[in-house]
Amino acid sequence: MGKAASNKSQDSLMDHSSNYTQNDHHVPGEYLDYLDLQPDLICLFQSDFVLQFSNAAFDNFFLIDEGQPRPFFSDYFQPSQQEELKSQLESLQQGKKQISFQTLQHNKYGETRQLHWICHYLNPGLIQASARDLTPGEELQSKPRAAMPLPASEINSKSNNAGHRSQGIFNKLPFMAWALDEELNIVFWNPVAEKLIGYSREEVLNNNEIFSKLFPDPTIRDEYYKKINNCSPTVEWNARFRCKNNSDKWISCFDIGNLYNIQDWKYVLIGIDRTDEKETELALQESEQRYRSLFSSTQAGLILCHQILDAKGQPDYILIDHNRAVEKMLSKTKLDLREQSVHSLFPNIAESWDKSCQKLKPGEQDRFQYYYHPRQQIFEFTLFSPAPGEFAAFFEDITEIIDTRDQLCNQLEFMQTLIDTIPNPIFFKNPEGRFINCNKAFEMYVGSSREDIINRDIAILSPYLEPFDLDKIWKLEQDLIDDPRPVHHEYSFRQPDGSTMDFMINRAPFFDMAGNFAGIVGVLTNISEKREMQRQLQTQLHFQQFLTDIIPAPIFFLDTKGHYFKCNQAFEDYIGKKRDEIIGRRAEELPECMDLWQHYLAGHLEEKDLSASSSNQAPIRFRHADGSIRYVIINRTVYHNTEGVPAGLAGIILDITAQRNAETRLLEQVKFLETLIETIPNPVYYRSLEGILIECNRAFAELMGKAREELIGKHHRSMYSKEQIEALHASDQDLLNSENKRLSYNSIIEFADGRQVDLLINKAIIHDNEGSPIGILGALTDLTEHREMQKTMARLDQYRIIGEMAAAIGHEVRNPMTTVRGFLQLLNENEALNGNKEYFDLMIEEIDRANSIITDFLSLGKGLHTELKPENLNTIIENSFLILSAEAKKHDHSMELNLGQVPIIPLDFKQTRQLIFNLVRNGLEAMSKPGTMTISTSTEKDGILLSIRDQGSGIDASILEKLGKPFVTTKEKGTGLGLAVCYSIVERHGAQLEVETGQDGTVFYIKFPLPPPTADNSNYE
Repeated sequence: MGKAASNKSQDSLMDHSSNYTQNDHHVPGEYLDYLDLQPDLICLFQSDFVLQFSNAAFDNFFLIDEGQPRPFFSDYFQPSQQEELKSQLESLQQGKKQISFQTLQHNKYGETRQLHWICHYLNPGLIQASARDLTPGEELQSKPRAAMPLPASEINSKSNNAGHRSQGIFNKLPFMAWALDEELNIVFWNPVAEKLIGYSREEVLNNNEIFSKLFPDPTIRDEYYKKINNCSPTVEWNARFRCKNNSDKWISCFDIGNLYNIQDWKYVLIGIDRTDEKETELALQESEQRYRSLFSSTQAGLILCHQILDAKGQPDYILIDHNRAVEKMLSKTKLDLREQSVHSLFPNIAESWDKSCQKLKPGEQDRFQYYYHPRQQIFEFTLFSPAPGEFAAFFEDITEIIDTRDQLCNQLEFMQTLIDTIPNPIFFKNPEGRFINCNKAFEMYVGSSREDIINRDIAILSPYLEPFDLDKIWKLEQDLIDDPRPVHHEYSFRQPDGSTMDFMINRAPFFDMAGNFAGIVGVLTNISEKREMQRQLQTQLHFQQFLTDIIPAPIFFLDTKGHYFKCNQAFEDYIGKKRDEIIGRRAEELPECMDLWQHYLAGHLEEKDLSASSSNQAPIRFRHADGSIRYVIINRTVYHNTEGVPAGLAGIILDITAQRNAETRLLEQVKFLETLIETIPNPVYYRSLEGILIECNRAFAELMGKAREELIGKHHRSMYSKEQIEALHASDQDLLNSENKRLSYNSIIEFADGRQVDLLINKAIIHDNEGSPIGILGALTDLTEHREMQKTMARLDQYRIIGEMAAAIGHEVRNPMTTVRGFLQLLNENEALNGNKEYFDLMIEEIDRANSIITDFLSLGKGLHTELKPENLNTIIENSFLILSAEAKKHDHSMELNLGQVPIIPLDFKQTRQLIFNLVRNGLEAMSKPGTMTISTSTEKDGILLSIRDQGSGIDASILEKLGKPFVTTKEKGTGLGLAVCYSIVERHGAQLEVETGQDGTVFYIKFPLPPPTADNSNYE
């Protein structure tokens, strides 16, 4: 049978990349598909004759075993022909365009055929060989391909030349195909080209203007001509065609060569539509170019990394790219940074970096500062996550900024403190005449805070100066700008009560570092002590009023009649009325305060009870101006006149609504965390550095065997043994002294009550807001079940080894043993050898014992079939009871059954009976005195319990730990495989086996599982 039109070596030659070069041995897959359809024998091979491809005709001609490696091309020629073949190929390598020769070849049917070969290079490393069968009497026998040109007009005819094989092939190709003559005119245009480009065959054939339509851009058109003239056959290249509908198509083109030597066909090309891939590629290139431009041009360090888990299972982050700024900032080369870990590249960054990465989501960003110790630099990191597990970070060196800022802040703070200690008012103005700074004395003098004074002009002093004085000051300061020099003038400042205060203002210019005029500094000196005292008083009163207004909390004052006589702006906003509407009106919004105030004035309430602070008041519901209900606390105090008589009640409203809501949310969060910790199945605790237990969950209390309330507040020395306390203290010290502040280790912990538990202990240090350690958080994992699992796996591995041994030698040993035992029986029956009968019996007994050991070996085998069927455990026991009773009587023992009601479960009848026999036999042999073996069954919540109890002396502790392991026995002639077989049977049934032993005997408990409730249990009812 011939092979199908496909080739298993084709995959190694296929390459659709637009970056294909002539040094690449890959050939487009479409070209290989085309070759596979040809009736001629075609193959591709390298210069060293290694065959890379053969078409279906080639494989059907030669006998090829597809299960063997592909042969060399030269292997298909007789030894006498191989020298000629090599000589011909050498001429091809020396520059000859193509070679041709004829050979006599034997096909796979043994027929001798005359083949005409043509060979030429597809690319510098790959040769194409084509052969046509010219055997006389065949259909094609007149001339080789090179001598059979076909007119192009015959190829392009639609109906009258349908019989031409070439036209049928090119017209049926599933991709675009066209041919050009010597003048590069289109002489063939297949249907796929018509459909893809939009121009019909009539529109393109021999049309000199068609290329101006297909390639409107002369540059693209010239490049197309250049590609056709210079490109080697089968080398793929891209061309952009303009379709009839004015859209552009990217066509992947390659010249397949004029395989049929058709007349007027100079170039034969096929094309694949790569428009989608090319547009995607161009978009990606443009995007990557923009990204790379930004990546390399930024002066900040930029790193890209992805998250991994280190050897300890902790997250780490490996660099996958970086810009040159990183190398410069860290003084490292690109090689130094390649695949570096962020944790190792930036020492001690793990806590800040990992914390940011853990909370970041794609599209979000986080920022933190980091001290880079190797160069004593401060970096500011901006971290964001473009995708899960991927992270990018910008970082800048802000060391100089931080240092300069700190120095400047310290200097400014010192200067401000210095001028604030000067009792004289001082101010500073810029060249525009606006205040840029002042001292506290000037603030008090102006009656405004420094923030309200800054950026204000002389108009801020208009309440205190006459208009002509303001004009004088303005003109004086303008003169100082033109002629900077120290000056002083005296002014009278008008007071609200009509009085005046005489001040002398000394002004002097100050300059910047470049010597340019930067502003004016002024110092005020009181030249009228009496008026100064009065002005200070007025200024203080004004300041107090202003201070009251700028306090954000609502403040009110009531007179002895309970009427408002003063309030601040916040109080106006709080009740939604202007001050003019409030003053003189009864305080109806404050019924509680009114009642207390009236009780006080009536003498029914002490002043200390009226002047209550917020610490001992219940919140009051107050309706805000916006209609919402607020929870407030009103701090009240009685103020007196100069004679000590109560003159009114002052109150400040503290809105605690947000605080109350925050406390509620905090309580909910605390409750949530408590619930979360309680639901954690592992024991969790938190204790102080002194060892006092502060908090724990229920699992921890259960581990300690006490109620949670009994543990909280207790020192951990009351929970563990003395030796354990010392070990825990040492581990705590190691944790406090370590750099990563986390510790994880395994230990067998001994509690105060003597219990020992194998635990995995994880500890971490808890810090306060200032970074100081305040306690230790611990999480414990009980490894008991894990250790038991490890023992079980070790036992199963022993079973596997034994099973493999049994499978390998069991049957091979039994066959000769059976033969030996047969001959020993014959010899034993020979009367002439009666004198040796005792020896024969002993030998037969030992052979039977060896056969029993092999049987036990096979029982432990991995391939032993377990056939689970619906069975009643009681029925299996009852069917075996007579045999067991007889065995017991042989040892002067008795059997007792205590069978409860049990359901039908899936069991292997033979293996279950063997399990019972082995355990009963061991129990009988363990009782040195007459006793009773008891077999019991019962149904429990999660399975059926089978117990087998003997009245022996128990199992030694040293043997108990190894119980179930092969070859472990205390019997003189025991093999140590009986219990191993039992454990194997239990494992295959998915059951559990436990042992209790003591001086009064041993009990084996086997718990068989019940069928799952979701399964079809109709056979187990």
